[in-house]
Amino acid sequence: MTYSTAMVSFVVEEGWPAHLRLHRGAYVRMAEPGNERFEADDAAARDTEADAYLSAPWLHDHPDRAAELLGTLVRSPLYEAVDGLDWPTTDHLRMWLIARNPEGLVSAGVGDRVGYGVVDGDHIAVMGVLPDARIIADAPDSPALKRLRDLVEEWNQAGRPETENLSVDAVPEEGGWRATIRGAC
Repeated sequence: MTYSTAMVSFVVEEGWPAHLRLHRGAYVRMAEPGNERFEADDAAARDTEADAYLSAPWLHDHPDRAAELLGTLVRSPLYEAVDGLDWPTTDHLRMWLIARNPEGLVSAGVGDRVGYGVVDGDHIAVMGVLPDARIIADAPDSPALKRLRDLVEEWNQAGRPETENLSVDAVPEEGGWRATIRGAC
């Protein structure tokens, strides 16, 4: 999923990773002037005219649905400020959402805004990670907006865990190891 980068530090003990610790990480876009902004191959839908993308593994086999959801997000955005959240706190929320992995989790970018959110039926809501914590949703009464608010409240109730406090596992696979963030609940 676009913008879902994290780093894991560890010590190798008897050939196995030990003392795994998760850290915030980021992908920095690099392109020559005039090149298309989107470089990631993992966006499920892109709208170069609106400078927007939508990314989620569950949408990769459904490009028409991804494009429709992205169009909904771009055409009828409702912006709502979220008090008390700014970067890097929003980045900890991003990693918690990835670990929590709610149904319909998506990553989206609209202009200079990068965020994470959820899809509920034909509805979508995304909370900005960068540059601020505004929520973009398809409608004020959107079920996706309610679900996203509920997830933010769940994160608040959990004490706003920071990335470094989330658990990570390493599983061997061909050619190395796969690090997986354990559930946040």
